[in-house]
This record gives sequence, structure tokens and C-alpha cells, in this order.
Amino acid sequence: MKITTGPQPGPQRCLITGVPGVGKSTFAAGAPDALFLQLERGVDHLDVAKTELMKEWSDVEAGLTYLIQEQVPYKWLVIDTATKLQDLIDKQTAAENGVDNIEKIPYGKGRVYTLNLWHRVTNALDILCEKGISCMLLAHVKTKRHDDPETEAYDKFVPAMHDCVQAYLVQWSDNVLFARYQTRTKQVDAGFGRTETKAIATAPRILRCNDRPTATAKNRLGLPDEIALDWNEFSKFLPKGA
Repeated sequence: MKITTGPQPGPQRCLITGVPGVGKSTFAAGAPDALFLQLERGVDHLDVAKTELMKEWSDVEAGLTYLIQEQVPYKWLVIDTATKLQDLIDKQTAAENGVDNIEKIPYGKGRVYTLNLWHRVTNALDILCEKGISCMLLAHVKTKRHDDPETEAYDKFVPAMHDCVQAYLVQWSDNVLFARYQTRTKQVDAGFGRTETKAIATAPRILRCNDRPTATAKNRLGLPDEIALDWNEFSKFLPKGA
């Protein structure tokens, strides 16, 4: 039995979520020697290494197997997007259970059954990390009502996936970062002695790095609450070898 002490930095497992068009793919394209596992047409405008468009679960499985078995020059694997991968996994799970939709699987077990294939995905990504390849999953977001027993209920941005899948991926990931536009509000004259609060979108785009009532996030890198949505800024916190 081998026992080690102290921090053991190495390849990272990241889940990057964000609102549409904020620049998740552009951010990931800044990673050194990155390969995009392309499930959506979101990187055609970027000068990055990318696979052909994967349309079936079998394509994803074959791609991950190739990366595990072969010696490849990549330091980061980017799955673009995990939200689309869920669609392929849903389709495959339904087919394996003899139905055309996971909602038709008896006893409402369809969404739970999809975790079987998600476990295969994360197991493959863990193997790639052991090979020295960090992994990044990009995902869209949705709002979900959160009931907090200590305060009033509120809406929160969460990964746009089945509840059981998002919970599993958040637990599995080393870093869950939420990308959004930085917004501020100001009071404007609404006439007749009234004022209204208006949101003002500003140019900066940010990554939220710690959990807040408004968005799911966490990190194991000692990141501040917010940093610029810029790879050069994020890379300052990465351990050597990641």
C-alpha cells in the first residue's frame, strides 16, 4: 500500500456552465493543446482541433476509446456540449430498454437509468486524467426553483440536465464554474415621480467560482468568487501539469 501526504495536483475535471452566447467554447479554446469532442456546431469559427460532429452514443464511445488506447498529443479534452451528450445518452438508454423515449421506461426510472452511460463517460474521463489529459465539459443552464428550509424559495441557475445527472456531474467535477455577463442595475426615471430598476449589461464576462444562491459553482483551486472569463486568467490558478 502506497501512502502519500500533501496536495497531489494534476489534471483537472471541469464543468463549465453558462448562459447562451456568453463564450464557453471560446474560453475552452484557450486551453493548451485542446481537442473538442464536437456534439454541437459551436466551434466552426475557432481555430481548434475538433472531431467530426458526433450524432450517436456509439460515436462518443468510439471517440473516448480511441483517446484512451492511442498516444495523442492533447492536454485537454473538451466535450461540447454535455447537454447535447445527454440527448444522445437518453436516446441510447431508451433503445436499450425497447422504447423510443426514456419517459416510457416503467416506474419513471428512465432518467436514473441514463446514469449507467454517464458513469461510463466519467470512468473514461478519469482514465484520460490518469494519462495526463484534463477534461472539460461545457453545458447550457436552466433555472430551477430551490426550496431552502432556512429562507424563502428562490430561482437558481443549474446545468441543463436531468436532476440526477447534474447532481452526479457536479459531485464528480473538481471545478464547476458558471459563465455569465456581468450586469449592474440603475434607477431610471419612469415619469410621474416613479423610478424603475433597469439591468445594464456590461462588456465584461465573468466566471463565478463559488456556490451562490443564484448559481451552482465550486472549485478546488482556491479561486476567488469571480474571475474574468478568460483562459489566461483561469490558467494562473491551475497546478503544474494541468
